[in-house]
Amino acid sequence: HNYYETDQNDQAARETLKTACELDPGSSILKRETARLFARSGDQDTALKYALEAIRLNPDAPEPRKFAAWISAASGRWEAAINQYKEILRLHPGNSDALTYLGALYAETGRVDEAEATFKELALANPSAVSYYHLGSFYNKAGKTREAVAAFNSSIKLDPEFTDALTELAILYENQNDLKSAERMYRAHIKAQPDMVMPRARLANLLFKAGPDQEGDKLAGENNLQSKTG
Repeated sequence: HNYYETDQNDQAARETLKTACELDPGSSILKRETARLFARSGDQDTALKYALEAIRLNPDAPEPRKFAAWISAASGRWEAAINQYKEILRLHPGNSDALTYLGALYAETGRVDEAEATFKELALANPSAVSYYHLGSFYNKAGKTREAVAAFNSSIKLDPEFTDALTELAILYENQNDLKSAERMYRAHIKAQPDMVMPRARLANLLFKAGPDQEGDKLAGENNLQSKTG
């Protein structure tokens, strides 16, 4: 089926995988790959059928359940998706993907307390820059600025060049009129990604807020040049 996918002939790839599933009905991997192709075609019902067959064949593995949850969420079956992630966590406590997506689903469906608890569990079980970033993003969207700032700072302590956290934290500081802290975050972002236009543009605007600024003019000029040549 890889040949057909490379040729962008998804219909032929689906038919090939369906035949493979018939020839080897006990393969969870084949069922999962078939589900993936049907999902890509937009046939979520057939995709989910194959994903559930993959789970039946390998009920303890997280990957088929993650995929079934993704298909369920994509087709608006929120509770089915949530239940799959919860089952993954029962079988594999602390699974970072399951916690991340479960927290996002809770937030998307308005279950704010459960979302907060899930993202906190993610940061506790997997104390990484990415985990704290997800916690900070949740707090930011929920309007809990103080908690968001603390979580983003925890993320940056673990990875000082994690630009997503640097950007969101800089904007939070700027909105709080803590311009020195915002400036420090933008400069850290520029140091990590010298060719990125966005942090340079935001830093230039920040410097202009304090009045005419030579560095702000220089940054703005560099951004205009980069936009023209890019």
